[in-house]
Amino acid sequence: MDAASLFSSWPGTRRGLAGLDLSGSEPRIFVEFGDLSGEFELASITKLVTALTTLSCIEGGYLDLDDELDDRGATIRMALSHAAGYSPDSEEVLAAPATRRIYSNYGYLAVARQVEARLRMPFSEAVLDFVAQPLGIASTMSEGHPGFGAKGSIHDVVRLVHGLTSDAVVGDAMRRYLNSVQFDGLVGVLPGFGRMDPCPWGAGAEIKGHKYPHWSGESFGPSSFGHFGRAGGFVLVDPERQLGIVALGEVDFGAWAAALWPLLTDEVARLV
Repeated sequence: MDAASLFSSWPGTRRGLAGLDLSGSEPRIFVEFGDLSGEFELASITKLVTALTTLSCIEGGYLDLDDELDDRGATIRMALSHAAGYSPDSEEVLAAPATRRIYSNYGYLAVARQVEARLRMPFSEAVLDFVAQPLGIASTMSEGHPGFGAKGSIHDVVRLVHGLTSDAVVGDAMRRYLNSVQFDGLVGVLPGFGRMDPCPWGAGAEIKGHKYPHWSGESFGPSSFGHFGRAGGFVLVDPERQLGIVALGEVDFGAWAAALWPLLTDEVARLV
């Protein structure tokens, strides 16, 4: 099946997708399907917004990537890369810092609270000041839980990809923390796909590495990074080919996505 046919099999009545050429100064949409301007739940794609905001604050000198979040020595870098040892949704500790990759929404809340304390402003305002306004994003990416609460359109998330792949928000040296492996070699669980050994993650983005199975297609190499969300959407970037894909929907992630997304991402990549 071609990309259009695969996209048409995506469940739900509303969804959108944009394939991005990232070789220029701005992302160029080379293929689009569905609703690009309507607002969707971003779910855990929100973590990319939170991470980019935090790194921008760090670059601005307000805090440090290795600032501690608790008396165990868990740091901002650890929390952003799911290596702080927190449980998925509470401050309960399940592992010592930097020993396991435990996917944690709470870790992102802890980071957001640290940013609020240092900047003396709500985290939502920090998102607006450091990410949304510089990128020209007008949606509600600044509201809700910093791990999963944002909303936005395909066009908004394309602007976010611009921030993830250029110096529009943070410089290259700082941005590399987000899209390169932090605490290499940690074992963990990729939600929806099972235990991975290792389970590479950046300070914000999931790094594909050699994970199998995976939600991206076989044509996306180990350096590919991004994030998917439970609400049924994803951001995927292949830095080697300067290729990106943004897709959002209204049906929760499940077996359908694990089966469809690898095929769809490969077919979109063939259209470049």
